[in-house]
Amino acid sequence: MSEIYGIYELTEIESYEDGKRTSERANAGMVTFTRKNQMSVVSGSNEWVMAYFGNFRIQGDSLNIDVKSCVVRELEGKTITRKILRLGPETLVIESGSTVSDKTAKLTWKKTFAL
Repeated sequence: MSEIYGIYELTEIESYEDGKRTSERANAGMVTFTRKNQMSVVSGSNEWVMAYFGNFRIQGDSLNIDVKSCVVRELEGKTITRKILRLGPETLVIESGSTVSDKTAKLTWKKTFAL
């Protein structure tokens, strides 16, 4: 895998339900991956805001995050997993799923600064 360390901006979100695309949009968002295997995420739109901090590790095509603090208190102390669809020198594409429905989202992040 390419080196992931750096600061990324969110450039696109594609939402799917039952395998069919339901929307495409770009929201504000930034994620930082440090060499100490720490990451922080802040992203949002008019409908929602997500912010969390934790330690990360890459295993195969999975990005596993041990959440230390989060705006969603129920996620603190839990491990969340995101599927890595593509990790190149300038782009990170991950898939995020819901635990309560068949909704998924493909998020495209562009590296703006290498660490």
